[in-house]
Amino acid sequence: MKYALTAAAMLMVSCSVFQPREPEAPDPNPGVQWQDPIHPTLVLANLQNSLGGLSVNFYSACFHENFTFEADPLDVSDPAFSGLNFSDWGRPVEVQTVSSIIYQAQASGAPRDSLASVFFMTNPGYPGDSPVPVDSTTVYRDYFIVAAGTLGCGWDRPSMGKAVITMVEDEFGLWSIIRWEDNRVSGYTGEHYTWGVAKALYR
Repeated sequence: MKYALTAAAMLMVSCSVFQPREPEAPDPNPGVQWQDPIHPTLVLANLQNSLGGLSVNFYSACFHENFTFEADPLDVSDPAFSGLNFSDWGRPVEVQTVSSIIYQAQASGAPRDSLASVFFMTNPGYPGDSPVPVDSTTVYRDYFIVAAGTLGCGWDRPSMGKAVITMVEDEFGLWSIIRWEDNRVSGYTGEHYTWGVAKALYR
């Protein structure tokens, strides 16, 4: 009997240790929808949901550790933005600036359903998405980003622009953003800052 109990106990332990577990979302926030990024379109959905839900952890999880952000050269050379730093922009800077924007929005006092609004939109004038991406892919999206009470993307001045986003696939089949090339909207007048300027104001 003793040996039978021992065998049963070992079986229970082995099952608990080696049983496959469901992947965990990077943030337990139930208000933000997260999907395992097994396709580039899901990365964009996660990006939109994380910003719209003001989740720093979810937002950070969308980016590769070697991520780089490239501001629009017109923003970099614009005298109006001479005091902003667009250089050496990797994942740590991306997370820091967006964290500050999210904190500002949460402290704005705006109603919960008006804290943020984020959209990434296809445009028939841009190259289409690869139907079967392999290893890496580049997508083109117009964006509209609002975070209440912030300097460069509040409701009085939504951030608008065009993003050229490169994503890569890891050995587990999960995709992440490794490069973002930012561009002003066509016919830019200065009324709406790019996402690069909106973030650089908090750097």
